[in-house]
Amino acid sequence: MHRVLSILAVLLATATSVRGVDGDGDGEILIENFARPTHSWDVMNDPVMGGKSTSSYVNEDGIAKFTGVCAIVSFLQAPGFVTLQTGRYGQGNTETFPDVSTCTALKVVMKSNVPYDGYRISFGAKRGKMRHGMGYKAPALTVPSEFDAVVLPFRDFSLHWDEGTGDILTSCSDDESVCPDLETLRDMKALAFWGEGVEGEVSLEIKSISAVGCGVDATKSDLEDVEGEAESANAEGEDIDTLVVKPDAQNHADPNRSPNEAKDNNAGIARWTLHTAKWGTLTTVSGGVLSGSGHSKNLDDAQPLFASVLPYATDEETGRIFFYLMGSHHLPESTLTVSQASINPNLFAFGGCGTSISSAVDAQDPRCAKISVSGAIHPCNAHDVAENCDSVGREALFVAHPAMEDWPKDHDFIVHELIPRDDGFWMLANFGGGSKITRDLYSSCEKEAIKPHAIQGGSIVVATPFAGNGSPKSMPVWSARAERARWIVHNSLWVSLSTLDKNGDGTFGNIRAITDGDTLGLSTGLPVFNLPDVDPAAINMRAHDMTIALTFTEAS
Repeated sequence: MHRVLSILAVLLATATSVRGVDGDGDGEILIENFARPTHSWDVMNDPVMGGKSTSSYVNEDGIAKFTGVCAIVSFLQAPGFVTLQTGRYGQGNTETFPDVSTCTALKVVMKSNVPYDGYRISFGAKRGKMRHGMGYKAPALTVPSEFDAVVLPFRDFSLHWDEGTGDILTSCSDDESVCPDLETLRDMKALAFWGEGVEGEVSLEIKSISAVGCGVDATKSDLEDVEGEAESANAEGEDIDTLVVKPDAQNHADPNRSPNEAKDNNAGIARWTLHTAKWGTLTTVSGGVLSGSGHSKNLDDAQPLFASVLPYATDEETGRIFFYLMGSHHLPESTLTVSQASINPNLFAFGGCGTSISSAVDAQDPRCAKISVSGAIHPCNAHDVAENCDSVGREALFVAHPAMEDWPKDHDFIVHELIPRDDGFWMLANFGGGSKITRDLYSSCEKEAIKPHAIQGGSIVVATPFAGNGSPKSMPVWSARAERARWIVHNSLWVSLSTLDKNGDGTFGNIRAITDGDTLGLSTGLPVFNLPDVDPAAINMRAHDMTIALTFTEAS
């Protein structure tokens, strides 16, 4: 399996299955295709409660075959149950499900080989009013005798059902509290097919499971092309952990056009991105840097750059940029680097960037806004800052980061302001190369121009994060510093790359997609990234003996 880095519309670290049709609310998200299953399935029957029911499961020719007998539980004198399930309902669940929170129904392509009236479906691991039962269950299904799609609206499912019969006790239409909640739809955690409450033979065959009525803007032809590419790659023996999802052909046809007015509204995009993001990478020279537990003044000359991830905030009215730092610092050659990829949490797992899951790009894509603001940082008690620095800065910082207001008073936290150089703004938010923004244009930007940078022609995100093969699933403890550092480097999908300015009068930062191994299960500890020769960072590197600083954070 090859981990792909590209400045095209690529979503890193994903295992994706996707289908769609044209129109709002007509998208379809594949949950399981038994021709290429991504989940582990097994049976569980009522013998766990003293019953006599039996069942078995086999995947044969890309079809799940679930057969068995639902028998009478002797001490209940009532039929028990058989289930085919994945996710184990809280019993060491490791299954991963796609986010279907924008969808309206579950669709299963299946058939029954025998007449049986006790088929049911459930999903989720949330406990309701039952003593033992978990998840949301739908009423008994009518399953066709030939393969066909059975569609179950999510509002047909309920968290309150009879544990003996499977019958719904309180419907979603009668009580909203038993309807599937957003958390479960974002990650079902478990899914099961039941033969329950009706004595008799069970013989169910299933081809696929998906969610439909999803709020994505897909075109059938584009998505069929994507599926064709995936099938072709599989036919050639390639395992895919990254699927390139094609953007809309019309929007992507001319990379030099401006589909979202980016070139005409650089200042507005910069103001929105800097205000909406909550953290960035601060790069400075070694003469007066911030270190983790103190403030170092004597770094080795062989390490002229220092970079650290820091929270910051901007004043909404003026765009002024503030930090809350321990102690008083004058940092004359500093750069704050911010990526739009740090804004939308729905895309964090993929290193994605965009205001919507229906049009996203990789963090390195030119359409993902990335901004470097260079200048000098001074404490608010210095004469170099603008008026009302402390009061304006505190208000902005405490709104963006409410916890800051409760930081220890005896730790000497002081508001600092970044005073940009007049030519200190560099931004890339579209095809055609980076753009300069003057300080005056940035600070005087009209309010109407400060609006979200919606990316057009991006990819539709209907994907599940790929957990990797052998990669640790949780971060090592803080005291295991080497292991923790390797974990962060390996799992980061993008980084800030810091350089000295080519003219030697400051610093610069840019955003790069990154990997340290051919697969997500193989970490080399050696970060690799793509950097074109014409990129400002590449030009700066050549001017300073290839000196760079890469800054990693678990936030990316």
